[in-house]
Amino acid sequence: MHGRRLAFLAAARLSIDAAVCYYATRMENFLDERRRCDAQSCFISRQGFAIPPDAREKIRAGFNSYDDAECYVYADAGHAFNNDRRESFDPFAAQLARSRSIGFLRKALGPRYDLSALWDTHPPRSSTIATSMRPWRR
Repeated sequence: MHGRRLAFLAAARLSIDAAVCYYATRMENFLDERRRCDAQSCFISRQGFAIPPDAREKIRAGFNSYDDAECYVYADAGHAFNNDRRESFDPFAAQLARSRSIGFLRKALGPRYDLSALWDTHPPRSSTIATSMRPWRR
């Protein structure tokens, strides 16, 4: 299971505060699951083969049915637009999505986390913020 679908299903099945999904592949099959968390955000590229147009519209409609959910489609970006190791990397779309992720998490989680500091330490090649928020382990 891909991380983005995992984040989506965690929002439906677990007690978490927020979820952020990039590249919402195959999520249209799970839209009937009622979200348990209060907030969720999704970023989808319009170009490429990964998410067919009909699935993209189902996902967008599913997210738009919640007041606290956000769904963005990046018209000129290809799949994996946030991955700077791929040809499809789109610096503008990636920065916009990162900025929206930080704003979304600030709103959902409140000021109890210094998300800016977490982001500064986040590896730029990863497409998920959750790795920066895991407790450190030996």
